[in-house]
Amino acid sequence: MNVLHIEDRRENRLLVRKLLEARGHRVTDAADGLTGIELALAERPELILVDINIPGLDGYEVVTRLKGQGATSAACPWWRSRRREIAAGRWPWGSTASSSSPSAW
Repeated sequence: MNVLHIEDRRENRLLVRKLLEARGHRVTDAADGLTGIELALAERPELILVDINIPGLDGYEVVTRLKGQGATSAACPWWRSRRREIAAGRWPWGSTASSSSPSAW
C-alpha cells in the first residue's frame, strides 16, 4: 500500500515509516500541510495519515482541502496518542478515517 504521512516531527515520521515499511508498505512523508497536499494530489496514495497540529495548515484544513479536490478517499487524521497503538501493531484506522475521528470525515 502507498501511504502518505503528513507530520512535522521528524521522530514521528521515522517511527511510522519504520513500522509501515516493515510490513511492506511504501511511505512518503511531508513535514507540513501544503507539501502534504501537493504530494497527495501528485501521488494519489491509498492511505493518508495527517497529524492535526502541523505547520502552515492544520490537519483539519489539509483534509478539507483534499476533500474539495476529491483526494481523500483514504485520508486519516490522527492524534499523537495514536503512536502507542501504531507501535503496538494495532492499526486504529479504517479505509477512510481513524476510529476517533469525527464521523463527517
